Amino acid sequence: MYDAISCVNYNGEATSRLVAGVAHNLKHVCIWASTFEGLEGGTSRLGSGRPEWRGFQPLLDSEWCEVPSIKSQLQSLRIDSAFPLSGPKLATWELHTDFSVLSSLKLAREIALEILRILGGLVERDGLRCLRVLEHSAMLWEYEDRRNAEFTMTRLTLPLKSLPKLSVVGVQNSTFDAVLEQHGTSLECFRVQDFIPSPQQVKQIEESFPRIKRLSIEILRSAGDMVEVEAYQTLGSMQNLENLSIGLQCTDHRFDHDDPEGQCLLLGPFFEDDKNKEAMSISIRRVLINVNVDESLARSVFQTFSEAHTSKKARMPPKLNLIRL
Repeated sequence: MYDAISCVNYNGEATSRLVAGVAHNLKHVCIWASTFEGLEGGTSRLGSGRPEWRGFQPLLDSEWCEVPSIKSQLQSLRIDSAFPLSGPKLATWELHTDFSVLSSLKLAREIALEILRILGGLVERDGLRCLRVLEHSAMLWEYEDRRNAEFTMTRLTLPLKSLPKLSVVGVQNSTFDAVLEQHGTSLECFRVQDFIPSPQQVKQIEESFPRIKRLSIEILRSAGDMVEVEAYQTLGSMQNLENLSIGLQCTDHRFDHDDPEGQCLLLGPFFEDDKNKEAMSISIRRVLINVNVDESLARSVFQTFSEAHTSKKARMPPKLNLIRL
């Protein structure tokens, strides 16, 4: 609404107008909104507040010809805003954009739950029929009603046609299972953050993603024991994998194998008694061991991936050419 020196900013209106017919060949749009903006109080010199945008008018009114509003045929839209993306804002984009021809939709940072509901409704009405790439950063822990948020996220994931590229953040098991079920055989690029798969789920990734080339996930470090090593071996055996990014989680987080939903973080506040002080001490010691990743350990992890790769066993050049820890 305003720039860093408190002047009126019409970039938002201008972009909407470009999309709605002024630039009829426009195919790719990225909107980025900064948190660094001027204060509205700085516009008091304008008298009546923020004036309406007058449009792309030339110097002479006689040269101006109004361009009719039409729905654009955007191929990709990325909205990277420092402010939560709301339903009305997305509705504005839908008003000017034919989402049925959109092939790539990327929504970064904060996303209101109503956005997921709107997108889920669009999917069910076949309103995103050409979508090939979906990236969103809706994190379940941000929502008060996590159960409803998880249901909404699964509702968005399941009806979508098979995607080659998908990026999600902070999902839970039901959404993760929906990804495997609906998109496993088609995915070539999959990125998931703020979600630590269990050993069983790591095995499911290997079994469900036959075409995967680029994979970014998190693995729970456990001082290099067999559980951790087997996770590396499982991922390394994926025959078409070319690019692998592993987030090494070093918390004292452990899986409750009797309750797959019962993941818990043991490194937390303890009561002031000797027993709990000892438990805290053990927990912190585990974390310090796990974060001690040096060159020697990194080489060892890489070697584990390399030895497990199918091309190595077949004495062929490896497809896996980049591992990022």
